Amino acid sequence: MQDIILNRANKYCSRAYNWCCNSMKYSVTYEDKPEPGCIVLYRHVWREFSIPSGDITSGETAHAVDYCPFCGSRLPRSLWDEWLTCLEDEYHLIKGEELLKDFLTRVPPEFRSDEWWKKRGL
Repeated sequence: MQDIILNRANKYCSRAYNWCCNSMKYSVTYEDKPEPGCIVLYRHVWREFSIPSGDITSGETAHAVDYCPFCGSRLPRSLWDEWLTCLEDEYHLIKGEELLKDFLTRVPPEFRSDEWWKKRGL
């Protein structure tokens, strides 16, 4: 899960993404390299945006958001449910806590990044 951090320090994302506004573009950090004080967290595996409710570097909670907190634009929907369904249907892996406990050993490599949903046209 390698992504480049995009944050308030004006670092740019290497992937093409049509950000809804510049405020969002400069306020996002990625889950695999979270920065303290980040405003918006992007989980590329599930295409999910959230707002942290504590110190994100210590694994505290973040709340999923459907709309940009800056301009109000609708964000892409989370693919969390589809991710679980694909793993269950295609690889017969169980849903929920047990799957997440063994994430790195049981989940196929394509499902550890945004590759799985891009390949399926989601």
